[in-house]
Amino acid sequence: MNENLAILAEIDADYTRKTNNLRFRHRKANDLYRLTVFLLVLGLTVSLYGWGLDLWAQRRADQQTADARVLWNAELAAKEDAAKQAQAEQAKSEADILAEKAQVIAKAFQGIKNFIDLYHYDRSDLETYARCIFNRYDAGNGVNSLQVIVSRKDQFTGYSDSLTPLTEYVDLAKEFILAWESETSKPCDLSYQCAELTPDGIYLVTSSNPGPYDRRWHA
Repeated sequence: MNENLAILAEIDADYTRKTNNLRFRHRKANDLYRLTVFLLVLGLTVSLYGWGLDLWAQRRADQQTADARVLWNAELAAKEDAAKQAQAEQAKSEADILAEKAQVIAKAFQGIKNFIDLYHYDRSDLETYARCIFNRYDAGNGVNSLQVIVSRKDQFTGYSDSLTPLTEYVDLAKEFILAWESETSKPCDLSYQCAELTPDGIYLVTSSNPGPYDRRWHA
């Protein structure tokens, strides 16, 4: 037993001597080996670190892109909402303006309601009457409003700002105003600024005291 242990100890000692001898003889090779292993480990570590940085940078870039997209979408939605609100306010404003103008024309119609009922004036007659007001406005280059034009004393029969016009008069007035504001040419000369209320209909003339042979216009 002791002999076996002695043999093993001698073998181990011999291996150690040989290993140390090899290391001593090939010290540079061993150092080179260690350096190579160190460099490999270092390179692998740097590569993994670089890959980790790239992955982190990519994820950060993706997150920033996603955040920017969310922000852009939010800003776009806000702009769209603002534009819709502005359009709604503008449309409301335009509708209010139209309603105000229509009230003026409709009150002018209401002022001659007795003639309308007596002579059975139709749509074309009321359109002719409205054209008298429009011509005065256009001839003055829009300096005076429809309200100012119609409310002048002794200019439009029966007109009063306190009148409450019929709904049908208001609706007709809106139609006439929209057609007037969108027209590209005038249906008659702007000199037709006076209206005659005759049993045969409403006609426009160029003076307040027309003769039987003076020119007349009807829509």
